[in-house]
This record gives sequence, structure tokens and C-alpha cells, in this order.
Amino acid sequence: MNKSLIFEEIFQQSINAQLVIDSLSKRIIRVNKVAEKIFGYIQKDLIGEKFTNFIASESDDTFKRNVFTLQSFITVNGEELSLEMFLIDISKYENDVILVTIQDVNDRIETERKLRNTLKKMRLLSTTDGLTNINNRRSMMKKINYELVRLERNKEPFALVLCDVDNFKAINDAHGHDAGDFILQEIAKLMFNTVRKQDTVGRWGGDEFLLLLPQTTLSGGFKLAENIRNLIMKHTFEFKDVILNITLTFGVSAYEESETIDECLKRSDLALYEGKRTGRNISIKAK
Repeated sequence: MNKSLIFEEIFQQSINAQLVIDSLSKRIIRVNKVAEKIFGYIQKDLIGEKFTNFIASESDDTFKRNVFTLQSFITVNGEELSLEMFLIDISKYENDVILVTIQDVNDRIETERKLRNTLKKMRLLSTTDGLTNINNRRSMMKKINYELVRLERNKEPFALVLCDVDNFKAINDAHGHDAGDFILQEIAKLMFNTVRKQDTVGRWGGDEFLLLLPQTTLSGGFKLAENIRNLIMKHTFEFKDVILNITLTFGVSAYEESETIDECLKRSDLALYEGKRTGRNISIKAK
């Protein structure tokens, strides 16, 4: 079997669309059945036509050889398809012609898009609290450790504010867990809308929230805690026609270079505990 016959058999049996075009005129000389199927034309409508008539927008890459390029092709219905194209000289089989191989990559592109969206959702789920849509504990620790690195480099202080809902168990017991979830969601929104852009709000666990305040001293953290405490106290929490009176207690600490993050958080926790012990609905500075 000679080379031309071998080429013709491979050409027709290919799972990809294939066309042979004249290297000078760029007119189509031959097409296979897959090309007819993709473009929606029959052979006689393609043979002799300029290849560029079926490309939505010709560019410098259109006739680049031995390189896969993504091109937008026009079908018989005027629809544009993103197809991957590969051009190669086949002068050893026929003189002055180019073999064009075209792959339908739309399914692959859609699959890749779905994969990117899935990965994005997975990353979001790994850093976001499912109930309140704010940072979860894992994400907060990551951000705190980053702030620690910034402090070591720039010597800028940061504060940590730990707070929880006063009498939260009693609210759940009296009105159900749906009411508790509603309260946590509302508090998260109020906090998120109150802090600065550089601040981070996270759910620390249960009914506890943690605020990370970069470039903030102890007094600055205390001032923000008081602002949020008063905001929550005055806010109307209405759940199923029931008005719930909600307050928070806060423990505020500023990181000290001689301690660990756990030690700083512990001081906020102890201050929060002191606030609970002395009557709730209060902000306490850590010692």
C-alpha cells in the first residue's frame, strides 16, 4: 500500500475532524466525515471554500504549525464553536498542502469549568462556617498566624476579641434550635457590617465569635467590642413574631510578643469568663 492510500485511510478513520487545505490559497481540498458532522455541511459545500470562511475571527495564530490553538468556528447554523486546531505540513504525501486536525473541546471546557467551580466551593467550605457564612475556626487560626508574621516584620499590634451570646442555652431551650441558628446568623451579619475591611470575623465554635483586628491596640479592640455590644443590645431580634432580647459578653486582648497565640487567646477567654461571672453584657480587657 502506498503512502497516499495509507494517509487516506488514516484521514477517513480519524475520530477528529480533519481537512486538507492548500497551503497557498487556504482553500479546502478534502474533508472527512467527522468534519462534516461538526460543521453541519456536506463535502460539496466545503470543498473549494476558503478555510478562513469557517473561522469566526482570523488571527496571527490561525495558521501556526505544530501548535494546538483554540479557534472559534462557524457551523452551518451560524453557531460558534470553540474548537482546538492543529496544523501540520504533509508535503511528503501531497505537495503544498496542510493537514488540519480539529477537536471538539467544548465538553472538556465545560468539564474544566465545573471542576474549577467545585474546587472553589471546596476551598470555600474548608474556610467558611456553614451556618453563618463567616470564617470558621480553621480559617481564623490561619489568618491569626499570618498576622503574627506581619507583626514580627512590621511591629504592628493586633487585638483579639472573643465573645459569646449570653444565656444562649436558655434561648435554645425556650424557642428551639432554629431560633438559636437565627440569632447566630444575625449576629454574624451585624458584626461583619460593623468591623473595618481589614478586620476578620469568625465563628469560633458554638455561640462564640472571634474578631481579629490588625493594627489595633488593646484600647482600640475594647472600643470596637463596646460598639458591637451596644449594637447587639439595641438590635431587634424577631423570630416567628417573638422579640428576643440578645446581649453579648466580650473578652479583649492585644497580642504581646512574649506570648504564643494560644496564650493570647487564653487571656481573651479568661476576660470573657470574668465578664460572665460579673453579670454578662459587658466588655472586659484581658490582663
